[in-house]
Amino acid sequence: MLLTDSCRVKRLKAYEELLNEFKDAIRRAIKERKPLTELELRDWFKKMGEAVYGTKNNYYEKEVTYYLNYYDMLDDNDKLEVLSILLNNYIDNDLFYIKQKLSELGALTNKS
Repeated sequence: MLLTDSCRVKRLKAYEELLNEFKDAIRRAIKERKPLTELELRDWFKKMGEAVYGTKNNYYEKEVTYYLNYYDMLDDNDKLEVLSILLNNYIDNDLFYIKQKLSELGALTNKS
């Protein structure tokens, strides 16, 4: 199923909002030196998966479960390191990409 530009914009904005909230939660966890639990991370990834895919995606859920099982085995310092890497290497990159795509889609919808 192909998505319309307006649908893409809605999903990107929803994903952007969730990523910003997730980013804030990670920053709080790092500042307080109290890592997010496996359940908290699972909830965040579930919300993001729903925002991106719009429906249940078994492959995504399987991948998330795989990585969360490893995360749960780490000590608190290692969990905080993983959260820091997630924040600095992935979330910021995704937010940058989203802003670019929203800009492109805005230019497309303004031309039509």
